[in-house]
Amino acid sequence: MRYFRQPSRLLQELMPEPVFSATQPQLSAEQLEWSASQDLAQGVARDDVIRKLIRNGMSSPAAMQLVTRLQSQRAAPPPPRPSQTAGLPPPQRAQVQQSGNTDMAAVGMRNMLIGLAVFVVGAAITIGTYMDASSNPRGGTYTVCWGAVIFGGIRAVTGLMTWLNNR
Repeated sequence: MRYFRQPSRLLQELMPEPVFSATQPQLSAEQLEWSASQDLAQGVARDDVIRKLIRNGMSSPAAMQLVTRLQSQRAAPPPPRPSQTAGLPPPQRAQVQQSGNTDMAAVGMRNMLIGLAVFVVGAAITIGTYMDASSNPRGGTYTVCWGAVIFGGIRAVTGLMTWLNNR
């Protein structure tokens, strides 16, 4: 299902009635707004976008108001892509979705370091208790911290992937 955005009421009110000519077809209000937003996203200068809108039949005040509105909308941070929050634990996923501008590379690095720390602690406990049990002539018991090793490994890998995708 496609989503077609209606032009803003201000744009409809300020847009003159289309005048068709044989040399240059007039663009609709939606097409002008879309074209202006694409130009601004690509870094075209504000004045050049306004001139292009005026050439396509929009009045000068309407073109300036449209470009100002598009620039203010563009200044707001976009919501995060779903792929940005895919590997995050729920508390951090909610934080990223609420803020919208969290540095994902920093979040990925933090998750990777936490995962590595948990992995190393789990492996150290496992190795330490195994060495203690094997050095005793009568044998002994040792603890395998498989939960910490698996959890830490998974968190480290997802953190690494998040960091690599957003650095």
